[in-house]
Amino acid sequence: MPSDLRDLPLILVSGQARSGTTILTRAIGAHPQILSNNRENVWLRDLMEVVVQTVNDPTRVRELSVSADEFLQQFRESALRMLFPSSLAGDLDSIQALSTFTSLRQETFDALEVFLPNFRIANIVRNGIEVVGSRLKHSHIGNMGDFETHCVAWAHSTDVIDWFGRHRDLKDRFFLVRHEWLLDPQRCQEVFGRIENRFGLQRTESCSRFVLENFVSRNQNDDQSPQTSEGAASREQVWRTWDAEMRGTFERVCGGSMEQLGYEIPWQ
Repeated sequence: MPSDLRDLPLILVSGQARSGTTILTRAIGAHPQILSNNRENVWLRDLMEVVVQTVNDPTRVRELSVSADEFLQQFRESALRMLFPSSLAGDLDSIQALSTFTSLRQETFDALEVFLPNFRIANIVRNGIEVVGSRLKHSHIGNMGDFETHCVAWAHSTDVIDWFGRHRDLKDRFFLVRHEWLLDPQRCQEVFGRIENRFGLQRTESCSRFVLENFVSRNQNDDQSPQTSEGAASREQVWRTWDAEMRGTFERVCGGSMEQLGYEIPWQ
């Protein structure tokens, strides 16, 4: 593996499913100085957790056939090779950063510094009502649990924000994006300008142009893309189809995260 690939910062796009992770991943990947595989690699999160659990356990370290540092390095390089194979890497002369998507959870946060010392995070959040409604309608995700399960999944949106709040020395590695910012052309340009400044990239309109020219993936049978103002308005009203029990569940599970992120619960 080229040493310069190992040394490049890796921008991880994160966020809960149906929050806009796909459009953010691909928009960041549109930057000419970023090498992105434009894929969702949940296995990377799982690998980080397992490897760091091993190197932090003295009993496991004693049983290794190599040093803990070599064990960690081999897995790190293997992960990068799988994320960015030689057929994708090509000429790296103009590349200043790598990027991919992986969902994060609490067990992953402490592993980031150990497994990916050059990590950066671009995390996207979206109104919980819209996300839960979208998850329920999705042909695959909607079958992964009941209403409360999807509420719990969205409520974890604030976990990564809380973690960086406790690790202020790493605050420059974190950038928060709100889905609604991407719906407004001027705000969208400002968001990616700030991302470029935060991560030391040249100013370009490639990222914002990608968002403005491409729709977020649609749910089956949706009449409107959520990337349009009409589609967004439709998502905001999905709560009207929820009965009293569902609304109560949402308040109980998601109320704290809604307040923290500044989203209102319209029926209160």
